[in-house]
Amino acid sequence: MDRRMLEQWLCGDAAPPPAPAAVAAALGLPADEMTDTTYLRTAARVRSMRFTLAVLHDLFPRDGDVSAWLHQPREELSGLSPRQALLHGRVDVVEHLAVRAWNECAAAQAA
Repeated sequence: MDRRMLEQWLCGDAAPPPAPAAVAAALGLPADEMTDTTYLRTAARVRSMRFTLAVLHDLFPRDGDVSAWLHQPREELSGLSPRQALLHGRVDVVEHLAVRAWNECAAAQAA
């Protein structure tokens, strides 16, 4: 499933943006660390973070599994974890990795 279709399916048009506290919790940060930055002050980052978290929560049944995925270093990120990449503003790359993982899981379940 392509990104646009997956976003429409998981988020729809009425899905609210994630609260800074929810993003902070997903990334394992204190809530005030997200609130005091410009990280979530751009519409594109907010939409991307909402979508990425929706993909990960659909892919993994438990918050601990989402956290494990976010903390696992990735070759595609030059050894950084998705969490570190997100904190460095590389939202688009992490979003792509999450969508790829979702599609790989869907393909495995279909086989």
